[in-house]
Amino acid sequence: MDCQQARSDLAVHALGALGAEDRDQVERHLLRCGACRAARAEFGELAGMLSTLRSGPLRTGAATFRAWAAVTGAPPGTGAMVTAHRTGWGCALVLELRGLTGPQTGRLRVLGDNGVRETAAGWSVPADGPGPSRSPEGLRVHGGSSVRLERIMAFEVETAGGRRLLRVPGPARGGGPPP
Repeated sequence: MDCQQARSDLAVHALGALGAEDRDQVERHLLRCGACRAARAEFGELAGMLSTLRSGPLRTGAATFRAWAAVTGAPPGTGAMVTAHRTGWGCALVLELRGLTGPQTGRLRVLGDNGVRETAAGWSVPADGPGPSRSPEGLRVHGGSSVRLERIMAFEVETAGGRRLLRVPGPARGGGPPP
C-alpha cells in the first residue's frame, strides 16, 4: 500500500469502519510511514468529535467501493476517484480530484436507486492550485451520505453552476459490487 491509497482510507480507519483486510493494510503502512501516522492522528481527533454526535456504534460490517472516472475533454489524468465505505448511517465518502485548475468550486452528489439526489461534499480549487503542476496528489475531500452503499446508482462531480464534470457508476448500477 502506498501513501496515496493509505491516505484515502485514513478517515474511515479512524472511525473504525474499514474491513479487516483494508484495516490490516493501512496499519502495516502506518508502521512504516511517519507522514501518514501524523495524518491519521488528525483524523483521530475528528473521530473523537464525531463520536459525541452519534448514539450507537458506527461500524456495521464496512464494505468498500472505489472507482475512477476521467473528465471528458480534459488533459489526461484529470478526473476523480470516489471511495465509499459502508457505515451504520449510510456511507462515508472520499473524493479525490486530480488535474483540475482553479479557481473552481463544486460538489459531489450521490444518486440513490429511489430517486434521492444528495450533496455529499463540497470542494474548491483555488486560483493557484492544486492543478497538475502544483499538486500531483490533487485535492482530497471527505463527506458522507445517508444513502446506503448498495443503493447508490452513481456519484456525480459537478461545478457550483451545475455543470457535470463526470459521473461514476455506483454499486447499484453495476459500477462494481462492494467487496
